[in-house]
Amino acid sequence: MKRCIFLCHLIEAAHRRKISLDEMLLQAAGWGLQGAEADYDALQAAPQPVLEALERAGIPLLALYGKCDLAHGGDLERARAMLSFAAAHQIRQVLIVPGYPKPGENREQITQELIRRLQVLCGIGAAAQIHLSIENFGYADRPYHTIGEIERLLAAVPDLCYTLDTGNFLFGRENALRAASLFAPRIHHVHCKDFSLRPIPGSQTERDDYGAPLYPAALGAGAAPLAAVIARLREYGYQGALSIEQFGVADPFSAVRESLSFLKKH
Repeated sequence: MKRCIFLCHLIEAAHRRKISLDEMLLQAAGWGLQGAEADYDALQAAPQPVLEALERAGIPLLALYGKCDLAHGGDLERARAMLSFAAAHQIRQVLIVPGYPKPGENREQITQELIRRLQVLCGIGAAAQIHLSIENFGYADRPYHTIGEIERLLAAVPDLCYTLDTGNFLFGRENALRAASLFAPRIHHVHCKDFSLRPIPGSQTERDDYGAPLYPAALGAGAAPLAAVIARLREYGYQGALSIEQFGVADPFSAVRESLSFLKKH
């Protein structure tokens, strides 16, 4: 399993520490970083400088993610473009955030629309040897929030892969370890995310489905069963990336170091 991180976290950490991205990448590589994951839109803004910085540091771009509002019939061409970009840069893992029902819309109709369009895109991705995935999103208005909803989408779209997000199960108080076992054959990428149930000075505050606060934390400093999930994935033969996601942490630089240290131990 390769230790990976969202590129935007490195950029934010570099900005906070007033160092260059090159310096931050080299620092992270020294802590054990082996790959990066990027937002498609952010990468499109300045692809060459970012790709060149990664190359200088010897850190490959392993995964891509992006929003495409498939739920309302749009963004299909945008999704195709994202897959084409991934293929051109030998990126094999693409996560799509496919839209969700607006207030007052029929959730079932939107879900059926998502299924139809995901079937089309997964065929395109498979032809290019790209694993197109969805994740268990953290907000209940998404029809891919719970274990049951993920199970339904994976059953309806046989070529669809799954990105396991360890922290997002805390929103619905579901069991990430159960999901790791249930979806093991379809897991092609992992977002390692953690939330503390106790306040962390300087961190943002999220709310779970029941209104209780969740505080973004470095890996291992929160309530997500990360060590157990990683061990379970290893039992099932998972060899993909473990990608650190840490939006809203109090100190991005320290969180990068601590999270990479945690992954190295596990």
